[in-house]
Amino acid sequence: MKSYVIAEIATTWEMDRSRMLALMYAVKDAGCKAVKTQWTSDPARMALRRRMPNDAYNYLKWPAEWHPQFADEARRLNMDYLCTVYLSEDLSAIAPYVARFKIASLEAGDGVLRRAHAAYKQPVLISTGVMEHEEVLALRRECLADGLMDATLLLTSSCYPCGHEEVNLNAIRSGCYGGFSDHTHDLTMGGAAVVAMGRPGVIEVHVRDASTRVDNPDFLHSLLPQELTQYVREIQLKERALGSATRVVTDGEKPLRFHRVVRP
Repeated sequence: MKSYVIAEIATTWEMDRSRMLALMYAVKDAGCKAVKTQWTSDPARMALRRRMPNDAYNYLKWPAEWHPQFADEARRLNMDYLCTVYLSEDLSAIAPYVARFKIASLEAGDGVLRRAHAAYKQPVLISTGVMEHEEVLALRRECLADGLMDATLLLTSSCYPCGHEEVNLNAIRSGCYGGFSDHTHDLTMGGAAVVAMGRPGVIEVHVRDASTRVDNPDFLHSLLPQELTQYVREIQLKERALGSATRVVTDGEKPLRFHRVVRP
């Protein structure tokens, strides 16, 4: 599979370490290449920066010593471990363990945070929700100025879940994006559709287990493991169907070459 599919477990494991580990096994079986979560050391400060209620992000704080445990398990499963953080000082807690960083849409415009990521000289994924096209173009320039030489912008909508009218997949043709962060809860509309447009790259999709509470902020746009398996399968089928960039005689057609009528 050409696409780099990230299973975003986000908050759906509800800070239950055993559930996180079980979901890691499930996303590996589905065919994902990376597993990702989110973390903050200071939920109140994160909420203040986003102009949210003081307790809005308490669910994102969990023991920092779990990072190496999750990274080790991901490595054992031959997957990458990723984690989004929102405060510059939190980068040191995850940098030794993640294969690449991820900056969320609401922090994409934070130059201080971008430059803090750049100091580690690791690949960075950046979501571009709630941004106009001109702001995305400016972000590309700012990433280079910040020293983020290996930054991949992800097309996304910050609607959770994202309706079909909000996806705006045609924007992937602009050349700004190296992937898609999917919030549609649709097995064929998101990642598979992007690949069918000839844009394989990074595909991020949210995942949960059957125990995730319905009031969990990531519940509505997250796939169950069996749905994730089908999601990845749809991507694989689209990749196979894309074939070559030029017309070739396929193996199935070769027996018919003898019968082809050619005359001036």
